[in-house]
Amino acid sequence: ILAGPFREYTLHNPGHAKKLVHLAEYVIDPATIEAMTPLDLSISIIACYLHDMGMCLTSRERSQILADPTFEDELRRWPQLWDSLATTRREWEAAKGPHKLELELRLFQLQEAGLTAFLRPRHATHKRYSDLTARLKEATGRSDLFSVSGVSFEEELIAVCMSHNLDVGVLLE
Repeated sequence: ILAGPFREYTLHNPGHAKKLVHLAEYVIDPATIEAMTPLDLSISIIACYLHDMGMCLTSRERSQILADPTFEDELRRWPQLWDSLATTRREWEAAKGPHKLELELRLFQLQEAGLTAFLRPRHATHKRYSDLTARLKEATGRSDLFSVSGVSFEEELIAVCMSHNLDVGVLLE
């Protein structure tokens, strides 16, 4: 994630995924790794690369979220952010010339901060990952992208991707 609301959140580029694969060796018990099948290992590695894709937004998705009343309701839960956004909007409406452009940039930055707060707890859903895997299959022209010998592992991959946003207690179950 090199652009959008999470570009300054934490490192979410291919290096992040590679680091997760590396750290898995230290987090997963060696006996468990030995017991994993090649498919188990493949799903784990692919999930390292896909798990945060739910935070990527197209321009259209960004516009839809910004227009969604749920987004505004969520922003109201962050009083400092909401107040800054409301104040900047009022100033922008009254501004002229170069100052208006500065305020437009500030509005964009505040919206990005709001999108981060809004998307972080919502990005790892079944629907979001189903949509993303469908887009990846479409983009590659490979309907079998998440299949081996005609058997799909897409649902298992989605479950692993979703799990990274679950409470630790759920993961222990």
